[in-house]
Amino acid sequence: MIGFEDAFKHEAWNNSNETRIILLFDVLKPEFAEQKNKICATILASFYLQQVGNIIPKLYEVDRRFFKFLLFPFVLFLKLAIPIRNRLKK
Repeated sequence: MIGFEDAFKHEAWNNSNETRIILLFDVLKPEFAEQKNKICATILASFYLQQVGNIIPKLYEVDRRFFKFLLFPFVLFLKLAIPIRNRLKK
């Protein structure tokens, strides 16, 4: 097991025939606590678009700027939906 901050440009390889399993843990630094909803919304929206990309592989071939354009409405929606969901869960 290895832990590192992936905010910096990095690369990784799997030079074996074994399946590589990656378990990600996101840790929110205290200086970003006020932006928590925006950060969570961006991560969730990105995850949802990746799932759509798995169904429609051509999505990965579009210009990255267009991908960001697609991401924006999801982020905006989730930024509003996350606090509402959290209140309803209480």
